[in-house]
Amino acid sequence: MGVNRYRIEYDCDCGENYGGCDKHNVFILESYRSCDVYKLYHKNHKESVNSKFECLLTFTDNGYSALTKILGNTVEQTSLPEDELKEIKEL
Repeated sequence: MGVNRYRIEYDCDCGENYGGCDKHNVFILESYRSCDVYKLYHKNHKESVNSKFECLLTFTDNGYSALTKILGNTVEQTSLPEDELKEIKEL
């Protein structure tokens, strides 16, 4: 099974030091070509000794398409249904 991996590192802006943060975060997107499955990983403060990657999301083509639309800001902002709004506020 072939896998494509895409990696991007970015400056952290968490404000750990009351404004700036001199650390970096990493996203990795894995794409399993034969079954159209994607996995999104994230590592916060990669310079920290205890920093570990975590799998944020596993999804397929339809999920990938939806995620790229929302991240690309190509969908209109909408009001959430009350039950969904309540559920995410409880996280």
